[in-house]
Amino acid sequence: MFFSALHEYRRKSSVVLIALALSALNQSITCCSLYLALRSTGVKGMSAGPVFLVVPLGFVTTAVPISPAGVGVGQAAFFALFRIVAPSYASAGTAAFTVVQAVTILICLSGLFWYIPYKHVAVASACGAEPGPAKSDDTNYAQQKMYS
Repeated sequence: MFFSALHEYRRKSSVVLIALALSALNQSITCCSLYLALRSTGVKGMSAGPVFLVVPLGFVTTAVPISPAGVGVGQAAFFALFRIVAPSYASAGTAAFTVVQAVTILICLSGLFWYIPYKHVAVASACGAEPGPAKSDDTNYAQQKMYS
């Protein structure tokens, strides 16, 4: 499956290289953000090297569906990984991951500012109705259009 997907890009090898470069950039930014979160929790003597090892492994672990909504999985993973790499900073690593999660949630919630007023525009245009604030007639028209 993986190789058949790569086979589709055989004539566009630059796309794969750009995707890998962007992925490496994203991982670096994520590692730097957790390093800054570590610094904000009071960690001063730790180099960035162990963070670049722990962060990708920790985030892969959070993708494993162990508990409902993944609650606590990341904290446990970062605690265990930091205990291996830098035992004296294990609890700080967990706190730093929580800080990164909180900042991520706040950044994602900022999208509500644009979503709430304009969410009806995309639905209405997809159904052929006129964009604008949803009225009961528009909603009925959109529902009839979707189910017909």
